[in-house]
Amino acid sequence: MEIQIEERESERVLALRGEVNIYHAAQLRDALLAELNAQSEIGLDLEHVSEMDTSAIQIVVALLRTAADQGKLARVVKVGSAAANIIRFCNLQDELGLQLP
Repeated sequence: MEIQIEERESERVLALRGEVNIYHAAQLRDALLAELNAQSEIGLDLEHVSEMDTSAIQIVVALLRTAADQGKLARVVKVGSAAANIIRFCNLQDELGLQLP
């Protein structure tokens, strides 16, 4: 898993790349929470994720809920096929505010 931090328009975007799964769960959680603590708005780009499991999607959902609880904004800005598959499997499109094909 690789996390690239990019400035896009008015928000900071964390672009996840490669395999995002249970083996990277702690690293993912720590990186997302650190960014949320430092920013009032963050976006997640999941377009280049090659594999994603339920542990990773749980962390994404927890991040969005934590942001909302803190009065901050976290959102998924892009989704690739691997992320879309697990989001559909878990029926989380509405929770994540996504329209998936």
